[in-house]
Amino acid sequence: MITFEEKSHKYSIDNVPAVGVNELLKSFGIGDCSHIPEHILAPAADFGKKGHLMARYHFENRLDEENLDNKLKPYLVGLKKLCSGHKIEPLAIEKKIGFKALMVCGTPDLVCMFDGVKTILDWKFVRAIRKSSHLSTGGYVYIANTGLEPEEKVKQAKIIHMLPNDYKIIDVEYDAVNEFKALLLAWHIQKAYK
Repeated sequence: MITFEEKSHKYSIDNVPAVGVNELLKSFGIGDCSHIPEHILAPAADFGKKGHLMARYHFENRLDEENLDNKLKPYLVGLKKLCSGHKIEPLAIEKKIGFKALMVCGTPDLVCMFDGVKTILDWKFVRAIRKSSHLSTGGYVYIANTGLEPEEKVKQAKIIHMLPNDYKIIDVEYDAVNEFKALLLAWHIQKAYK
């Protein structure tokens, strides 16, 4: 059983602490935002959380569009454009996943059939996509595919860069899954020799 403590942002599998995808990357200095001043980081993080909730509620058919924050309304236009331009059939929305053998967890934004292909979509409500986003999304693919038969596996991952009144689809780099796996193994080695 996978659990996630919201306050500490920590995962566990069967009550044993596990490392989260982003926590693992940050331990190597990848995707670390500590250099960004708090007065810039906090509002950006809050906006990203609200954007993710908007996307989640949209796919769960429970979004209250009338009372949606005005800053998010242009992003909803972009999300609706994405949905009208592509056939998206949700399979799992923000479902926590884990790989017990290596004690790693994550929460992909959306596992879906995307134009007929099993896909992980990762929403980004930012000005520019950081290269580290490819690794975190690759991590979700690695965890999601563990132990599955080939026909059940996620076949692709896409970062959806949400923009006002638009969107941009970015294919996750080819080696991101293998690079994440290498970092995960290095993390366990580093932990064993501390």
